[in-house]
Amino acid sequence: MFQYDLWSDTSRELATYYGADYGPLVPFPKRMTVLLDPDGVWRLTYPLPEEGIGGLYLHAQLILDDLAVLTEL
Repeated sequence: MFQYDLWSDTSRELATYYGADYGPLVPFPKRMTVLLDPDGVWRLTYPLPEEGIGGLYLHAQLILDDLAVLTEL
């Protein structure tokens, strides 16, 4: 079980707020991961890599490593 909330943005409200929306003519926003602290403050943003499956594993590991550091603070 993943212990962090994952959000889906069907209204594109979050995409616009976090700078991932290309505009109304593009059907999908940029793929990215945003880390928020427990108070909902935007801390880090990670664009999704384009290197395929291997890049996704590195992307996930980078986020987990940063989460480990942030939770120690």
